[in-house]
Parts: sequence; C-alpha cells; structure tokens
Amino acid sequence: MNKSRERDKILIFPAGMPRSIEFQHRCEREGIATIGASSVINDPAKSLYREWRSLPYVVAPDFVSALAALAADDEITGIFSPNLVVWNLLAEQLPQLGLNLVLVNGSPAEAEIAPYLAAQARAKRAADNPLQIAANRVAAEGATLADLSAIYRSVDTVPGMCDHDKMDALCEVLRYVPSGDVVEIGSWWGKSAVLLRLLSQQYKVGALLCVDPWQDVHLLQADSKVVDETAKKISADTAFHVFVMNLLPIAQGHANYLRMPSVNASTVYRATSEVVSAEFGVTTYRGEIALLHIDGNHDYDAVKADIESWGSMVCRHGGWIVFDDYVWAFGDGPKRVADEFLQAGALSIACAFVMGTALFVQLGADA
Repeated sequence: MNKSRERDKILIFPAGMPRSIEFQHRCEREGIATIGASSVINDPAKSLYREWRSLPYVVAPDFVSALAALAADDEITGIFSPNLVVWNLLAEQLPQLGLNLVLVNGSPAEAEIAPYLAAQARAKRAADNPLQIAANRVAAEGATLADLSAIYRSVDTVPGMCDHDKMDALCEVLRYVPSGDVVEIGSWWGKSAVLLRLLSQQYKVGALLCVDPWQDVHLLQADSKVVDETAKKISADTAFHVFVMNLLPIAQGHANYLRMPSVNASTVYRATSEVVSAEFGVTTYRGEIALLHIDGNHDYDAVKADIESWGSMVCRHGGWIVFDDYVWAFGDGPKRVADEFLQAGALSIACAFVMGTALFVQLGADA
C-alpha cells in the first residue's frame, strides 16, 4: 500500500448512494480509511461502514459548521460525494473552511456523462473513417451515429477483454456478413457476445449461439502456465451467471447458449435447429453460420478442434471466421491454427486482415 495513503481518511457523503458504496469498497481494498455519513435517520447504509456519522441536510443553516467540526474531530483529509448538489456546495464552501480538506472526486455530472461522450466520440470516429474491407459482398447500410454510440456504450458496461480495435472491426465486418447464425466459441462474461447480439440485430443477420463450458477445468491452458495460474483464481460458474445477466435483457428470443465443450456443442448444433435453456427459452437456428468467432481455450489442440468442428458449417459464400488473440502475449496456439487455415484455404479466401488482436477471414465463393 502507498505509505502516503495510510494517513488518508475519507468522508463519504451521502454514504448510501450506489457510487458511494462502490467507492467505499474500493477504499477497503486499497487500505484507505473511510467514514460514512448521512442526513437520513436510520440510513440502512450504516451497516456497510466501520465508522458512521450524522450530518444535517445540506440546506440546514448549521450544515457547514457541522461538517467543519466533524472534519476536525475525525481528522478527515478528503470528502467523496457522488451527489451533484452536495458536490457543488462543497466545491464552493470547502475553500472557506480553512481546513486541509479536499474533494477527492470530480464533478459527478461529468463522471456520469463521460462514458457516454466517449462512446459517442468513438462512434463518430468509426463513422467518419470506415474500414476499407475488400469483401466479396456489398455492405449493408451503416448504423446511424445514435445506434453505433448506443452499441459502444452498452458493450463498455460489460467486463471483458474485447479491445476497442477489435470492436471497431466487428462493427464494420457485420455489415458484410450473409444471413445466418452467429456462433461464438468462448463467451465468458459476455462482452463480445453482447456486441455480436447487438450487431446481428442491427444488420438483421441471425440468431446468436454462445458456446462455453463455463467449467474451471476447461480454463487450463497447457501452452501457457502463466495463464493457468490466473485461471485458478477465477470462478467459471460465476462467469456464467454474469454472462446470463449481460445477455438476457437483449436476447429477445434470438440468443442462447450451449454450456458444454466446443466439440460436443458442434454435434448438438448439427443435429437440431433449436436450442433450449432455462434462462433464454427456445431459440431457432438455421444451421448455417454467417460469422464464427473462435475465442475459447487458446491451446493449439483446442483451437484446432474448434475450427475442425465448426469451420465447415460457415457459409461458403461470404461467411466470416474470427480468430481471437491471433496476436497474443501468452502463447501462439490461435496464430498457428489460423496460419494453417489460411495456407490450406488460400484460394478460397476472399479477404483476411488483422485488427486489434484478432484475425478476420472471409470465405470466398470457391471455398
């Protein structure tokens, strides 16, 4: 822990707001002392804090003097407030108190709006500078700035490691895919799954199928011991429930999952046009894949099994295969398999390019 932070003591007020509680948890993790405060009698948030104080409402005549006394008595070094009205009042009043006391957060309004402005800026950059893809299909009309901004913002709320460059590429590639199913191998928390669902809906591609065993044993990477050590500290079952929460609100009957290894799932997909789950109900699939996103176990043998099990079901007239982590710091399984795939099918590939860490391949008419 940073030695200078051992002396910090942060007053969180109002302490019951969601961002206040989130900040308090962060302080606990980082070893920073906090005191919760509220003007609400019997505030239920009190039980979440080790120390608790009461303050008058900010409109009360004695609020500023009560705050000054509390800060002096408890040796407060900073105040966190996610309430815009309280924050503005404190920003005006703190310099007049004569205490070594600062607001530790910026304007709540700016903090709340910033992610939306960032999503809008990214969408505008993407719209103004579309990827020049040498695809063998005519692109669908691009999403509006509002639609693309909403997609970026929605995906950014989901945890995961889908980098922005890859997201930008997927947003453009989905304009070039034929009608058919979108299949993702390896969904984990659902970040790229949410993106694929929103894009497949935007461009009327087809239903999304997510394939992932969500079992700890399948996290092990024989080709990368450093990844294995991290995997031991992650709960696959928790990841599954996070995935469901992220995808369920936007599924609308057009998304589902198979919680099993990729090879087993490919057999199920070949045998039936319907997938049923307790959370998503019944989803109907066409049996032909418009886009296959391979992002499961990154061992060479596992990636090889993925492409061998699913590759033949990708539409031969303009379907896409995305090899995630083609550029990967922890191993070369995806790259080796993808390079072999490119060599074997060189004459039947319409285009291929790398963006972010992923390789994007479109099949040609002769595939």
